[in-house]
Amino acid sequence: MDTMKLNEEQYGDHAVMVGGMSPFTTGHQSVVHQMHRGKHTSVNVYTTQATTRPIPAVKKVGYISKAVPQNTNVSSTVTPLHALSHMYSEGKRGHVTFYGGSDRANIAERLRTYNGKQGGHGFYKFDSIIFKQVGQERSDKAQGLAGVSGSKARASKSPEELKKFIPKELHKDAVLIFNDINAPKEKKKIRESFLSNDMFNLLDDVRLKDGQIG
Repeated sequence: MDTMKLNEEQYGDHAVMVGGMSPFTTGHQSVVHQMHRGKHTSVNVYTTQATTRPIPAVKKVGYISKAVPQNTNVSSTVTPLHALSHMYSEGKRGHVTFYGGSDRANIAERLRTYNGKQGGHGFYKFDSIIFKQVGQERSDKAQGLAGVSGSKARASKSPEELKKFIPKELHKDAVLIFNDINAPKEKKKIRESFLSNDMFNLLDDVRLKDGQIG
């Protein structure tokens, strides 16, 4: 490895979360803020490119970027495996803290299984990959921020109702987001076998330990 590549590498503890985020809710925003409070070397948010999701990935990246701190890296990806490969290609090294709901700990285990192995997703090799639980079982009867979820947001009957679920930074885009959610979409089958556990729902509906929903 040449000197320039060494200089580009960022060794430390990198936080990452991957999810559908259609739309990006106040719950997702809360998780991002929690990631920043963790004082990680970098905070990385990846929204998935599933064609079955109502909002195109390129639009989600734009919306998310408006609602998170400026030093948050926001990108689109196919799976968490692809996300870590992208991080590695950017020069990130060291440790990864994977943020997810309580039912997604198995994903972190799979990420560890592929650590240092070349595949269709690319390649990554980190010193460690740990799971940070930010959720518990969701209750549809929960109120306030604890009751925020992607499914409830998508069920909104109007842009004004949608505002109850999305960050205030996105209220001016509520009409656009509402139209994106309700636009006709051609459903296509994702051919990535890694998605067998409904990967695109990752962090779509998770509850923080203090009762907040992701």
